[in-house]
Amino acid sequence: MGTRGFVTFFADGDEKTAYNQWDSHPSSLGLSVLNWLRLAATDPHALREKVRALRMVQDDAELSSAERERLAEVDGNASPAGLFAAGVICDARDFPRDSLFAEWGYVIDLDAGAFEVYRGFRTVPHDKGRFADRPPISRPSVITYYPVARVRSWDLEHLPAEPDFLAAFGEGE
Repeated sequence: MGTRGFVTFFADGDEKTAYNQWDSHPSSLGLSVLNWLRLAATDPHALREKVRALRMVQDDAELSSAERERLAEVDGNASPAGLFAAGVICDARDFPRDSLFAEWGYVIDLDAGAFEVYRGFRTVPHDKGRFADRPPISRPSVITYYPVARVRSWDLEHLPAEPDFLAAFGEGE
């Protein structure tokens, strides 16, 4: 069973969110994002340009055949390296609203200079993070799942070491 999640980039007020099908927990996608970001954040201007260049599409019908092939190579994995290699992402900006399915999320906010981690399974309204004020996804159910909640945030200039990152979520040794 997949651990679904997302990676979101904010740059110049623009939000770009990609869906991740599996292994979204901190010890997998989280470390992938953290380690990629540790290198990418050393050149904030180049990183901002990469984010600006990512093409957002609403659905697969908007993809060129070359983009479709590059996305197939990424195969549902929203690691930043894979996303930038593909050069295009399908718009998943509503996914963080559905914390029944959005189990983990990673936000790279170049405007605020922050790396944020979000957790799903929110059954009560909250005020934790940028997605909190968005309406929950409506579904016929007795339980309403509200948007994901921010559980940790770091300044891009002071990213945690891997053991500290994992310990923040009860993972690792």
